[in-house]
Amino acid sequence: DWSSDVCSSDLYIELIHRNDRDRILQAIHQAHDPSGNGQFHAEHQLVRPDGSVRHLSLRSLTWFDVDSAARLPIRTLGMVVDVTDRKILDASRRETSKMEAIGTLAGGIAHEFNNSLTAVLGFSQLALPLVPSDSKAHRHIQQVVAAGQKSRALVHQLLTFSQQSGQIRRSLSLHLLVKESLKLLRPTIPSWIEFQAHIASSVSLVSADATQMHQLILNLVENAVHEIGRAHV
Repeated sequence: DWSSDVCSSDLYIELIHRNDRDRILQAIHQAHDPSGNGQFHAEHQLVRPDGSVRHLSLRSLTWFDVDSAARLPIRTLGMVVDVTDRKILDASRRETSKMEAIGTLAGGIAHEFNNSLTAVLGFSQLALPLVPSDSKAHRHIQQVVAAGQKSRALVHQLLTFSQQSGQIRRSLSLHLLVKESLKLLRPTIPSWIEFQAHIASSVSLVSADATQMHQLILNLVENAVHEIGRAHV
């Protein structure tokens, strides 16, 4: 229980952060305007004597003298709640959501780039033994392979970042996910490699992160293509 005199006292006003002071004063005056409903709610920063800043939620309700023509305020009830921790938590949640969005974007870009990079590296490594080792073309292809490997390391960093930003587990039909992944991978596999898919349909669902499952399938196929290429040479 506090009066408008306390709320509008010089001491309280001095504690309000200067960026919020005019706004809070205006809101308090409006709450005590006889033409209004006497309700007031606002949040503001308060500067403590040690210089630290707290966030306060301020609510009040003012009763007016209905028997008076001027409807003068006769009593004000108010409540002040420290919402600093809530503000910090909200800010943390917003930052987490932003990082998750960035991670998802980075993961998507990395997957798309990795698909193209797999084809570049695969064909380069297959072409390398076919070119005389003392030729300029051989050295040029070696540079392509070296640049591709560096790019792959960068892709893995992006994928690691996207995984750290938050994994999203969902109920997935694994056989459908494998079919989708293989359909995307098929153009990256050399045409001389026979590609057959025998996928058993299943009604069972798995709880997994779709991005990670795609990456797992990509790695398996990529390793198989690499080994086949070595055996073919």
